[in-house]
Amino acid sequence: MVATAPARRQRPKCSPRTWPELLTPVLLPDYRLAPEHPFPAALDDALAVWRSITGDVAPARVALFGDSAGAGLAVAIALHLRDAGEPGPGALGLISPWLDLTADRNSNPARARRDPLLSQEWLADCARSYAGGRDPADPALSPLFASPAGLPPLFVVAASDDVLVPDADQFVLAARDAGIDVHYTRVSRLWHDYPLQAGMLAAADRSVEHLAAFLQQAWDRSPVPAGADGGG
Repeated sequence: MVATAPARRQRPKCSPRTWPELLTPVLLPDYRLAPEHPFPAALDDALAVWRSITGDVAPARVALFGDSAGAGLAVAIALHLRDAGEPGPGALGLISPWLDLTADRNSNPARARRDPLLSQEWLADCARSYAGGRDPADPALSPLFASPAGLPPLFVVAASDDVLVPDADQFVLAARDAGIDVHYTRVSRLWHDYPLQAGMLAAADRSVEHLAAFLQQAWDRSPVPAGADGGG
C-alpha cells in the first residue's frame, strides 16, 4: 500500500481509496504474485507504481505501508531506492513484517504452538515459491540481512504469538542502532496481522490510529514542494 500526504493542491492521478483516519489518498498496487511470478516480479511492479506516483508527488510526501510479506516488499522497495541513490519514501509502516525467508519458525516451539495462523511448513513453501531458485538470504528477498541505515522513520507493529515476531524485533533493534526514528508496538497474546481486525478488536483499532498519527507526523516534518500550498 502507498499512502500520499493530503494534497495542498490536488490528489494524485491514481484514483486511490481514502484512508478515513487521514483523509489521504491510498493506493493498493495489484502486483504479480508467486508462484506464477517469482522474484523479482513483485519488486519490479511495485517500483513501477512508485515511480508513477512520484512523477506527480514528492517522494518525501509518500509513505510505503505493508503487512506480512507486503511489509517485506515495502522494505525491499525502500532499500532498492536507497542503494540506487534515488529519493525514498517519507515513512515506512510495517505490520507483522516477514523480513527473513531463511528462518526456522519452529526454533521457538512454544510460540509455534500458539500461532493460530502461520506454520513453518507453509512459510517455507511460500519462501521457495517467491525466491524462484534464488538465494533466500539475498537482502532483496530477506531485507533483515540488509543494513537499514538511511531508511526513513519507521512504524512497526508486531505481536508476541506471531512466529514472525523475531523479524520485527531484530529489524527494530538494527534500525535504532542505525539512528533511525522508530515507533515500535509489540503487543502480548495476539497474533499475526492482528491490526487487520480493526473495527472488531480494540488493540487493532489503537494500532491503526497510532499508525495514522505516525504518518501524519512524518508528513508534517517533510518539506512541502514549492507551489504545493495552493488552494484545491
